[in-house]
Amino acid sequence: MQGRASTVALQPEAGGVRITWSTVGGKSYVVQTNAAPAGGSFTHNFADFSPLIPVSGPGESTTNVLDPGAITNVPARYYLIRLGP
Repeated sequence: MQGRASTVALQPEAGGVRITWSTVGGKSYVVQTNAAPAGGSFTHNFADFSPLIPVSGPGESTTNVLDPGAITNVPARYYLIRLGP
């Protein structure tokens, strides 16, 4: 997937929002989020939300993580998926 954008989807479900994205085997990922300031503007203060998520096997696949309670968070959150170590 080098040089290509990853597909990311947010799906509301009971108890939160499920974040699903495209992955590559042999890589690890961490989902980060931030608390947007009042008024819904953007901030660059992201912090790790998920533990390190290793993806085994060759090729591309998808994985996901649930952000419980995200539906009730005010203001909205922003998500960033980064490669782990």
